[in-house]
Amino acid sequence: MNTTGKIAISTIVGVALGTVAGILLAPASGKETRKVISDKYNQTKEDLAKSATDVKEKVKEKTHNAAKKVYDKTAANNQDA
Repeated sequence: MNTTGKIAISTIVGVALGTVAGILLAPASGKETRKVISDKYNQTKEDLAKSATDVKEKVKEKTHNAAKKVYDKTAANNQDA
């Protein structure tokens, strides 16, 4: 995983942990707290899935570009020979 992906995941995890800590320390009923935690969990899960998809697409694009460069270079070398 590249640095951008690691930073994105670390940021999301940090925000999620901070949110949960804030919720647990805030004065609210147990039912309200569980609802907020559940909502935040679901949102974080969606954010992580989106980040994973974004990283996957970037890797796919970079792999495609690298393969194209190799193909083009090989084709150029074959024409020169």
